[in-house]
Amino acid sequence: MVPAREARNVVNAVAATATTAAAAGVAVASASASAADAVRAKELELKQAVR
Repeated sequence: MVPAREARNVVNAVAATATTAAAAGVAVASASASAADAVRAKELELKQAVR
């Protein structure tokens, strides 16, 4: 049987990894949204310049 302390350490490590991955996912999604907004703004700017 695995000692309780060791089992807790493994569970904590997995939880920390999952939390870090979730935070990284949020950061990537946010950066993607910002990039998409920038592209839309530039498209609008170019369309207005053409008129």
